[in-house]
Amino acid sequence: MKLFRQVFVILLFAFVGELVSLGLKTLLPGVVVPGALLGLGLLTTLLLWRKIKLSDVEEVGLFLTGNMSFFFLPAAVSILDYVDLLAGQLVRMILLILLTLMIAFFTVLGSVKLVLILQQGGARRG
Repeated sequence: MKLFRQVFVILLFAFVGELVSLGLKTLLPGVVVPGALLGLGLLTTLLLWRKIKLSDVEEVGLFLTGNMSFFFLPAAVSILDYVDLLAGQLVRMILLILLTLMIAFFTVLGSVKLVLILQQGGARRG
């Protein structure tokens, strides 16, 4: 039953993120923010503010992040349908992949450092 509750919490935030994204898209037609990103940000914020306990999403969250490559398989396989179109853009694509990889790496690095600083501050107070 605990796992069902954890899945429900994660899906609830994904749904709320999609609703907020739809609302933003309606209010500001030029602004498009992925709902999954908004939901994840909201969940992270509430976890940091301790409005939601980590134990409410931990097991399912660890499972999902541990098996993340499985969720990218359909997208990766569907690219094979467009190999002939992508062949002319190979150099640009490789450069773009390397650039986004570096951006993602340094973003995660900064996020981890920030979380560690916040955790150390909380440990000193608590």
